[in-house]
Amino acid sequence: QSTQQGFSIAGFPAAGSRCELFASGQLAFAGAADNAGDVIMQGMAAMSSGGAFLAGGQAISGQSLVASDITEAYDTQANTWTAGPALNIPRFDCRVAEIGATSDQLVIGGVDNQGAIVTRCEVWSAVNNTIVGTTDMATGRLDFQAVTLPNGQILVIGGVDANSAGLAQCEIYTR
Repeated sequence: QSTQQGFSIAGFPAAGSRCELFASGQLAFAGAADNAGDVIMQGMAAMSSGGAFLAGGQAISGQSLVASDITEAYDTQANTWTAGPALNIPRFDCRVAEIGATSDQLVIGGVDNQGAIVTRCEVWSAVNNTIVGTTDMATGRLDFQAVTLPNGQILVIGGVDANSAGLAQCEIYTR
């Protein structure tokens, strides 16, 4: 445990299982393969293929927390994590949402290493395991939600701006 900038860094996992699967039929958790990245505050979403995808987060570098550019995909059948390509913009506290039922994931917003709100979105292709940039959000926001709509669009809802003022606006991402 170390202290940096007035907060304690104690939440990073030690040896042992960091990932668990919920078996809904048994209402219980079971161990799963560990992901490679030791990060917190990453974006994560379930995939229609049954897996999961995570992006970004904060990692320890020396005595500091830094924004991460990692991506990883989880395959429930193989119980393995596969490293993906680096994000173009390292970020933490981002959101991830599946684009339709394609398993492709939209990585939305977050915070960069300078503490600025990221408006840039990036798309991870499940088929090609690549990252490509896409449209920016119109409004930088934190603490928002992202929901995949039945028509495949992604609705970005609320949050707060850089001055912590609540946002009543929504945005829709269309591929």
